Amino acid sequence: MTHLRPWPLAVVGALALVLTGCAVPGGGSPSVAAIYRDRVITTADVDDLFVTLDALGSQPDPGQDLTLLLIGQEAVTIAESLGVSISDDIARQDALMWMYVEGSDLAEPTPAMLEVTREVLAIAVIASDPQGSVALMNLVQDVQANTVANPRYGTFTLDNFSSSIQDISDFLMQGGSSLGPAEFIAFMDVDGFSTGARPEWMPGG
Repeated sequence: MTHLRPWPLAVVGALALVLTGCAVPGGGSPSVAAIYRDRVITTADVDDLFVTLDALGSQPDPGQDLTLLLIGQEAVTIAESLGVSISDDIARQDALMWMYVEGSDLAEPTPAMLEVTREVLAIAVIASDPQGSVALMNLVQDVQANTVANPRYGTFTLDNFSSSIQDISDFLMQGGSSLGPAEFIAFMDVDGFSTGARPEWMPGG
């Protein structure tokens, strides 16, 4: 995977001021969740993903949602570079399975549900492949180096992400469920964020 150079510190500092300045302490939620290189992820994006995952039967916290928004699209690209293309039919089958298990009232997954299922499957594929795992860790390192996140989500680090993946692996190795790794990326705590730095005045602080 190509390594991209980190932003200059002055640029990162300026973006940090934008994010932290979006709301007065105690005065509501900023509209920007994170900026990763030239991508802006809004709090509305995080909310929309929550609704989509909730329809699939998963209710992750905002840090998990934001983690998926940061790495999901790139994970699909990595999977394709390994020769793995996750078709709409495959994504639909898995989405329908999750919906059935959770007793969803929907007859068919929405396009947004198919896309997030594709991203979840891609993460599972590359995390279980030696070459893909290296590429995933490089991606996570790049996200760590080149993301400015709103403080309400905590701090994104490779250590946080790796620990969450290891926790899931340990759970599955112990026979904790009949579901596979892909399901648990959506249903358990894959999360690159730590809320330890969350200011006390912010919601959940």
